[in-house]
This record gives sequence, structure tokens and C-alpha cells, in this order.
Amino acid sequence: MAVPGDDLKKEILDPDAAAIYKNLFEQVPVGILEEDYSYLKRLVDAHRFSNSMELRDYFSRNPESLLDAILNCTVLNINPAGLRAYGAATIEEFMIDHKDYDSWMSFDWVDFYLDEVEALFNNDLPFQREFADTSVSGKPIFIRNVTNIVDGHSGDWARMISIVEDITDKKKMETQLHQAQKMEAIGQLTGGLAHDVNNILAIISGNMEILKEDFPEGHTTISETLKAIKTGAGLVKQLLSFSESQPIEPQVVNINDLALDLVALLKRTLGEAISVELHTGLDTWLVETDPIRLENAILNLVLNARDAMPDGGKLVIETLNETVEHEYLNNQQIIGTGQFAVISVTDDGRGMSDEQVRNAFNPYYTTKQSGSTSGLGLSSVYGFANQTRGHVTIFSSKGVGTEVRIFIPKTDKSASLIYGHSLDSAPKGRGQDILLLEDEKALSTLVTGMLEELGYAVTVAESGEAALDLLVVPNLIDLLLTDVGLPGKLTGLDVVRRARKIKPDIKVQLMSSYIAQGEISANELEQYGGILDKPFRKSELAQRLNLVFHPDQE
Repeated sequence: MAVPGDDLKKEILDPDAAAIYKNLFEQVPVGILEEDYSYLKRLVDAHRFSNSMELRDYFSRNPESLLDAILNCTVLNINPAGLRAYGAATIEEFMIDHKDYDSWMSFDWVDFYLDEVEALFNNDLPFQREFADTSVSGKPIFIRNVTNIVDGHSGDWARMISIVEDITDKKKMETQLHQAQKMEAIGQLTGGLAHDVNNILAIISGNMEILKEDFPEGHTTISETLKAIKTGAGLVKQLLSFSESQPIEPQVVNINDLALDLVALLKRTLGEAISVELHTGLDTWLVETDPIRLENAILNLVLNARDAMPDGGKLVIETLNETVEHEYLNNQQIIGTGQFAVISVTDDGRGMSDEQVRNAFNPYYTTKQSGSTSGLGLSSVYGFANQTRGHVTIFSSKGVGTEVRIFIPKTDKSASLIYGHSLDSAPKGRGQDILLLEDEKALSTLVTGMLEELGYAVTVAESGEAALDLLVVPNLIDLLLTDVGLPGKLTGLDVVRRARKIKPDIKVQLMSSYIAQGEISANELEQYGGILDKPFRKSELAQRLNLVFHPDQE
């Protein structure tokens, strides 16, 4: 495109209309670009194309001819709003930037220009499109452009008007929405699978524990099998986490204490090649979150950092307070305002490319090699942070390293117990009557055996309706232990809600392989003592029931 002269060549309006147009041109909040395409029009006319297919075929075979014609089109003027869209202060600055044709006058752009030329040739106007561009500072932007021919110039294309709008923020929001929709779709898929897979793992785990007690000589093999089951259950949790399908079980957590315990473990497991440093902030704010999920999120970041340092390096975990006063964008997500406790994980590994950073939270994208870890780490961290009403930011440079920060909103509540009792112990019951509601027969038989070994009396119900009938009997049931997901009209939650109306003082413990997001509120979750995740071990079941019956021991 040629640099414009001072003369705009022709008045396109009568004097009064011209004055109105000039005022609008200067004042309207949308960008207006005036151009002269007469050189391009003469080239098109010279070839006397009979239809647009001939035009497209010719310029596809002779792209240099089209690029030369575009080069000779003239920008006549651009209004202040148009300059702002490109980050330019003056028309001269805009034109200096647009003299650099090498970056966009290439054969890669032929189809881009051909679409517009074909629309002009067919008089299929106004012609609208959206495309990626750069501001005068080199910042990537997204532009919506609507082009039309000014009346009286359809024969020479000497006066073109384009409406120019910077839609960068809109595109970023669309990207976020698309990401959320993908996560929702994955959540629906993984949620259905999680229930069945975790039930199977629970049956295998329970029977392995029985074998471990009956055949102590096979202790090592059985222990390794139980570890594998735990790993499988953890992977299912990761799937649910990055799709935001796993409900948070919030506690008030001191992230400094949590980080101290984790670092002690990491120093033993990462090996001598990776040095681990912990920098805890002074009076770091308390947060309300699921401590186990937070631990998993940090561990995922640590594993990613380890993979980025195959020859060793330095890993730094830091906790701090941060107040975000103004919203900003990081990696296609809006970082909202508020007060946050922040956990930062930094490595000095190989770093990430811009493409890798952009796709870091996308579960469909991975740079992991076949046979390595699952590649779901950052996606699950993203899902966890969103569920806590927090954020995740990534800063990375190739060859320098990566820093990932988890922002969790500050809470004004007092700190509660972060870690439960040791799972090695299995406190016994005192003959309390437990109503077990579990639709999977093999799992129901297994849990019944666990409960009886722990000293509880067990009554089994196979449906929600049957459970409610038993609850009507006075003094029969002390605690309702129910799966959340049940076939039929009544879910486990429905049964619990009705049970509380029949017997307000009944104790409740929920167990589940999967709960859909929003199925149960945080307040209700707290009332029911949280969820016992399947698969669980007998010692975990014992600890949960002991806390329900004796909450003062917490």
C-alpha cells in the first residue's frame, strides 16, 4: 500500500455533508479506514474475467501479480479510533508500521486477499472478516474489518471505507468459553467412567486387604498391588479435577505448614540432582480449600518441574500474600481482583515455548513422550484453582525456566485440622448400628465385612426406598452410610435429605466414586462430614466413622 498524500483526491460528499462526515470521522468510537483500490480495479478489468472462478484461478496461479496490486493500493486516511485499534498515536506512525510489508506481503496471504477481491468483483458487500494482526508495538491483536465501496465508486474502487474494530479481548473471552465448554464435555465423560472404575478399584482394593491379612507371606506383592490401585484412583481424580467435576472438600489451611511437610517429602524423593528450596512468607494468609487437592496440585507442578530438568537443577517453592488491585490477562484467562495466598513453584529447566504456554491448560495438548507421565498435571491444577475461585499463572522462557503460581482466595476463618489421623490405625466401633446403602452387590458385601470386622452391626439396603423404610423403625439405625450415585428415582443425597426429616439426629457418612459439580453444596457437604472417596481402605473407613461418632476426637 502506498503512503497517502495530503490530498484526499476527491470530495465524495456535498460541502454540508462533508462537514458532518468529517465530524463523525473524528468522533465515532469505531475505527474508520479510507483506501483507494483503483490500481487493483484496473488490473482486474484488464483481464476481463467472466466470473469470480476465473479471477481466483488466475491470481492463485499468479500470486505475485495480486500482491503487487495490493502493494499499490493507497491508505487515504484513518480516524483516531482506528489509530487506537493499532496502538498508533498519529497517522504517520501507523503508516511507518504498515510500510513493513515483508512480514505480510507473502504468498501465505494470497487467499486472505483473494477473498476480499472476489467479494469486490461480485459486489458481495459489505465484506466482513476477522483476522490476526499486530499493533505498531508488535503486540498481537485481533481485528474485525467490514469493507464497502463508497457510492459512485463501484466502477473504479477509488474510494473504499472500512470499519476497523479491535476485538482482541472478545476473542480471548471466546477462547476461555471454548476451553470451559471442552472441560465440561470431558467432565461429563469422565464422571460417568469414574463411578464404574472406582467401584471396580474399591472391590479389588478391599479383597487385596483381606488377602494381606490372611496370607502375610505375600505381604510385599499385595502391598505393591494396593499402591497400584491407589495410583489408578489418583489418575481418576486428576481426570475429574481438570474437568472441574470433583467437588472441593474445604478446610481452613495454613499453606506454610502444608508446604513445609511437602518439601520434607520432596527432598527425599526427587534425588540429589535437584535441589529443593522453600521460602515461606511472613504471616501468609489462611485459605479455605481441600488440602489433599492442594497437595496434589503442588505435586503436579513439582513433577512438571522435574521433567523440565532431566539433568538436574533447582526447584524453589515459595508462599506469599498478593493483593490484585486490577484485573489482568495471563495465558488467556482473566486474573480477577482480590486478596490471595499464593504458592509459587519455579524451576531453572528448559522452559516452555509460547505455544506450549498458550496450550498449557488444554488437556488435548501435551508434550509428554509416550510412556511418560499422564500429561494431565497442569490441566488438573487449572481445574482445581477454578473451583477454589482462584487462578493459575504461568511465566516461562525457553532455556531459562518456568514459574507457575496458584492463587487461592484469602479466608478470615480460623485454621482447622489440615491432616487427619494416621491411616495405619483402625479404631474399632462399639456395636453401633449402621445402615449400608450400596447398589454394587460385590462392593456392598465387601464393605459389610469391613464394618463387621471393625465392630459395627450392619443392616444392608439395596435401594433408597428400602433404606427409608428401615429408618422409620425407632432406635434401629445410628448411622447411614450411603453411596451418592444410586440407580432409580432416589439418589443417595435424596435419601439423606429425607432421612434427616424422619430422624433429625441420625449420623451420616457419604461415600462416592464421583459427584457431579453442583450436585451438593459446600454447606451440605460440611453437614454430612464430607465424602469418603472410593476406593477406600478399611483403615480409612474406620477413621471416618470414628470421627463421625466421636467428633470431639478431631
